[in-house]
Amino acid sequence: MRRFLALSLLLVGFFPSVTFAAACPASGCGASQFCARDARIPEGSACYPTCDPDAPATATTCTGGTRCVNVTGQGVCVPPDSPLLTGGASTNPRCDAGRTCPTDRRYECVSGECRIPFGQACTETSQCMEGSTCTGSGTGGNVCNPTPAGSSGGSEPAERPFQSITPQLGAPIPGADLSAAERVGDVVNVPFLAQYINGAYRYGVTIVLIIAIVMVVYGGFRYLVGASMGDIQAGKKIIQDALIGMLIVLGAYMLLNTVNPETLNLSVLKLQFVSRIDIDSGLLLTQADTLDPDDASSRAEIPSPTFTDCPLDLSSPVSEPPNTTGDRRREFGAEIGAVLTGATSRERVLQIAEAASMCGVWMGSCGSTAEETYELAGSERRGHQTHSVPQVHFPFMQSLKCATYSRDCTQGAASRVFDVIETAIPGWPESWASELQAGDVITIYNANSDGYGLHRAIFMGFAGNGRANVIDGAYTRTVRAHQTCITNDCPNPWPLIRTFRPEP
Repeated sequence: MRRFLALSLLLVGFFPSVTFAAACPASGCGASQFCARDARIPEGSACYPTCDPDAPATATTCTGGTRCVNVTGQGVCVPPDSPLLTGGASTNPRCDAGRTCPTDRRYECVSGECRIPFGQACTETSQCMEGSTCTGSGTGGNVCNPTPAGSSGGSEPAERPFQSITPQLGAPIPGADLSAAERVGDVVNVPFLAQYINGAYRYGVTIVLIIAIVMVVYGGFRYLVGASMGDIQAGKKIIQDALIGMLIVLGAYMLLNTVNPETLNLSVLKLQFVSRIDIDSGLLLTQADTLDPDDASSRAEIPSPTFTDCPLDLSSPVSEPPNTTGDRRREFGAEIGAVLTGATSRERVLQIAEAASMCGVWMGSCGSTAEETYELAGSERRGHQTHSVPQVHFPFMQSLKCATYSRDCTQGAASRVFDVIETAIPGWPESWASELQAGDVITIYNANSDGYGLHRAIFMGFAGNGRANVIDGAYTRTVRAHQTCITNDCPNPWPLIRTFRPEP
């Protein structure tokens, strides 16, 4: 034991000393010290004396052999063996190897690195999530904002890149070398399925032939060395059976090769590439009223109405939503077809939405109302998305939504989102609004408490000055007609997030 202690003391005295800094305490660093957070620090952070990184090289700003280095805009004095003097690593805090992100601000752990989400204060772009930059917030200070389309920071691609996969066989098959799928234009070539079947077939035929040859040799051996008539006959029988099996396999191969050689060498499977479209499925399930109450208070005049009142004589009463029985809803769906006169899906959508708003029908959430209206019109989900805000903006929208309704909260969040999208998409929202047709489905952002804070409605036409006539539903009320502002022509517009057009 004494020898061990002596050896330890010798090693400590012999090797140069190494300075290890402790992680920053929760209470913060002391006076004239700065908490440096850097991935190169083993503990993720450490307290260092402050200094002036812009001072002349001859100025003495650090003592005791320490050097002044710049860490996220702040100069700190570090010893010569500090990991901060090695370059190449990110200066963001780490959240791997059991470490957690600091609590001095909001972080999200991304690939073991603490990143600042959209809408949160920052000092440089490297701190922000991918697809965002640290820019002015308009109210003082910088925040992480989505990178505008076409900027040097990159933009959201029109579609996600094609990612190919190659299956890995648990038991390799000789001759079955699987190749990765590849996209050529709008076609995806999938070779590995044909390669697997072809390789398995050839492997199976080879195994059968080898077994047949082995059985012929075994039968011949018994035939030659058989000591009795029974052994000789058994040897002959084994040879006959092996030859018959071999003929069956080779005969099947020759037959298939004669009828259609492609059955022995399957070709590459060609699939049509389908672009990804993110659907607001969450709007079908919400149980909150995603409509802003101030919008609901302004009722709309339906352009060129087909009906002046509810066209159906519904026997089920109008009940307070949520209508858990759904009697009036089912009765409406069963009878509405008899009064429709529209020749196209769009005309029928308009008539159904108009009738539902007049008949006091509850159709569930805003998304469910739009889906059911399209289904009753015979369109279901047939149509195409005409416009959509890039997906990179959705986390930002989600971070600003309001837990409970407050006009200041919802309008403030919508204003921030509006400014960001208007900067990122040239001509938005006026260019999108100018293309809208009655019967389209619009999705707006009003910072409600569900999902990304979105609300969906059926566009019925413009009322003027940027206000749209819409018909929509919500989990807490029946279908209604009202107006909502979606362009800069009216004050406090709601950001237009997506537009969808039904088939003619």
